[in-house]
Amino acid sequence: MTRRYLSRVNLILLFTALVMFTGCGLWVNFTTYFNLYYNTVTLFEEAEEEILTQKRDLFSTEPLILPGGANTKLVKVIEKSSKILQFHSTSSYVEDALLMLGKSFYYQKNFQKSKRKFEELLITEPDDDTRLEADFWIARCNMSMRDFIGGLAQLEDVRLRAIQDDNTKIIRDSYIEEIVHRISGSNYNQAIQLSQELILHSNSQMKSNIYYELGKLYTELGDIESAISSYQSVFDYSPDFDLDIVASISLAKTLREADRNEESLEVFRDMRRKDKFQEKFSEIDLETAVTLKKLNRFAEALELFSVIDTTYRGTASAAAASYYKGRIYEYDQMNYDSASVYYQKAFTSNPPQEYAQPIREKNQLFNRYFSLRKQIDNYNLQLFYAENPDIFVQDSISYVQDSLNILSEYLEQQELHDIWSNVFMPDPVALQDSLSALDSLRIADSIHVRDSLITLMNIGEFADTNEVNILLKDYFRGKDSLYLRDSLMALIDIGELSDTNQVNSILADHFRALDESGDKQKSDQTGQPLPQTIAGVNLDTVQFKRNPPKQPVIPLDSVKHIISKAQLELGNLFLAELDVSDSAYILYTKNIEHFPESEFYSNTLFALGSYYQTIDNKQKADSLFQYIYDNHKEESIVNAAAHKLNLPLIDLEYDPAKTLYSSAESKMLAGDYDLALKEFLSIHRLYPESKVSPQALYAGGWILEKDLRLLDSAAVVYDTLVANYASSVYSREVAKKLGGYKQELARIKKEEEDAKLLESKDVDKNDIQLADKEAGQDSVDQISQSYTPDLTELVKKEQERKQDEQITPEVLMPDTEVQRPKLEALWNPRKPR
Repeated sequence: MTRRYLSRVNLILLFTALVMFTGCGLWVNFTTYFNLYYNTVTLFEEAEEEILTQKRDLFSTEPLILPGGANTKLVKVIEKSSKILQFHSTSSYVEDALLMLGKSFYYQKNFQKSKRKFEELLITEPDDDTRLEADFWIARCNMSMRDFIGGLAQLEDVRLRAIQDDNTKIIRDSYIEEIVHRISGSNYNQAIQLSQELILHSNSQMKSNIYYELGKLYTELGDIESAISSYQSVFDYSPDFDLDIVASISLAKTLREADRNEESLEVFRDMRRKDKFQEKFSEIDLETAVTLKKLNRFAEALELFSVIDTTYRGTASAAAASYYKGRIYEYDQMNYDSASVYYQKAFTSNPPQEYAQPIREKNQLFNRYFSLRKQIDNYNLQLFYAENPDIFVQDSISYVQDSLNILSEYLEQQELHDIWSNVFMPDPVALQDSLSALDSLRIADSIHVRDSLITLMNIGEFADTNEVNILLKDYFRGKDSLYLRDSLMALIDIGELSDTNQVNSILADHFRALDESGDKQKSDQTGQPLPQTIAGVNLDTVQFKRNPPKQPVIPLDSVKHIISKAQLELGNLFLAELDVSDSAYILYTKNIEHFPESEFYSNTLFALGSYYQTIDNKQKADSLFQYIYDNHKEESIVNAAAHKLNLPLIDLEYDPAKTLYSSAESKMLAGDYDLALKEFLSIHRLYPESKVSPQALYAGGWILEKDLRLLDSAAVVYDTLVANYASSVYSREVAKKLGGYKQELARIKKEEEDAKLLESKDVDKNDIQLADKEAGQDSVDQISQSYTPDLTELVKKEQERKQDEQITPEVLMPDTEVQRPKLEALWNPRKPR
């Protein structure tokens, strides 16, 4: 007690003496420190430690991740540092507060604010060390804001000053900042040069990290021997445990890449013998198996991959092992079925990041391969049956007989009939549950139908004879094809199925009943047929063990189209993806031989030419490309052939109507309207499907209307345009005007007819009114139809009328002065030149 009391007294006396001798400044610093600064520094150090202790490579180009807890602390640091600047601006902690503020904003990626705080720090005229640190952080901010020119110049200046001051931290950080920038821009040579300079200013631990990074940089450049040398140098500088593991694995992998496979294998096996690498045994085993595979020791590799798959199930290494097993089956054993299984397994597992893309590509490739194979096989068989109906009938009968024989083996057993006749009717729910518990594939297969019935019999949950018959009927009704049912009926009709056979009686009775009822199925409320089921199993989703023969339900041309397309795509898959050119050749030649009329014929010829290129038979390849170029100029593949032969490309958009239109347009601009009109109208006659045909009709009508002022003839041309190209923009341009013109002509004609009726003494005015009612839109339509002559004779007739009758534009107009202005207003023609 006395000693503690004396200590307090001594502390108070000492503190009093300090205050008396040093004055108020010390007191201000003291209160600031204990009230605010200490807590701020503690929070900042904790936050920075959380940020900088993240596991990452020395030269990682990935941005720093700001953990949530660290960000919360940085927010408090910013708040407290701001208070120091606001309320304690005369204390000696202002510089430290500005440093913490600048770094906090930088970690929060607010680089502009961060830079501003460091610039404020420089204004306070700090000491050389603080100024150097502030300049370094300003350079980092500029680099982060992508001011690379200014940032790199500042980093170099800071680095030179740090070397003079022997400030190892700034030296290291400035080098790392620039090296990371060079790596991000794939400037590996400059990054290597800077890394070698950094080694000269680093301690042993740092050197081991730098040599590891140099190994990765040399690998990126493809300088494998330098990479091996760098990885080996890592172990000369006492690397830590984590670096020891990754450097050893990288060294062994690089040795394998340099085809020094035995050395690589020895490194992996040496690591496997050391317990300190136990946490990495899965990865070490994986790389060992990969090395064995490269040494062509496939049996050992497969065995080790299988061990990995079972020992480390669910890990990234197990997924990678499945991928490599798939590659062995694909490339070394040509077993695509097994390869596909393992690629699928790897895809649905959790593969390492570097394997994710190749695994996904392989899985997609083999899914596509089997899809095309299935499509080709199915449609080839359907095409064969369509071309050989007798064989189809024989196969259908054989299929039915096989199914009946399988069922009859069981159903003819007397003991089962006895059980059927004596067992009680089970509860429907229990029957449903017991059947649902069976594998749907077992229920689907006709052999396993028998086994399923035995199972139900043994457990005592089977229906009476009627219930069994219903189940059998529903089963076959739900699964067989139309051809199976027809074949069954044919067998019954010709007497090949005995009436004394229980199975045949059941099936015959039910199928006859099915035919008589029109094969009606239950439907849901939408009118769609409900799926046939047994005990909750959708029979549409399962199949027999051997699929029934089928004939195509689509036209044979469509079947051939599908086969030709699928064979071409599968051939391309073999040639470009699976690297099995012989199989590609077989598919291409099949396509050319069996489907010469297919739209894929020219593409198959080109693919065959590509095949000959891969086997260095340039003569055959060029002959095929030349054939395509000479005989398939209308197809897009012709320009691919032209490219192969260095020949001029073909204009696939060539349209002779465009040339004729250009000629007519030139004549129109030159004022030769008669010849221009003749050529414009001939385009519609010669090339009615051309894209310029509606434009040509519009131009012809324009000449008749605006230049020649032959309004009736213009109406004929416009009407042809609207009738044949209703969706064209040119049709929409004239439709309203054309309609008004027709209506006006109809009105004029009607007035003339009314005038003639009035002149007749025998016609009553009531008759005129009746004629008014009957002359509605139909009369206008009839009039408009009369303006549709043969366009080929249009110009000729116009010229003849001009010569023989001296027709002027006014002759085509109504005679009365009252009517003429109305039609002129509708057309609004230009004055003739």
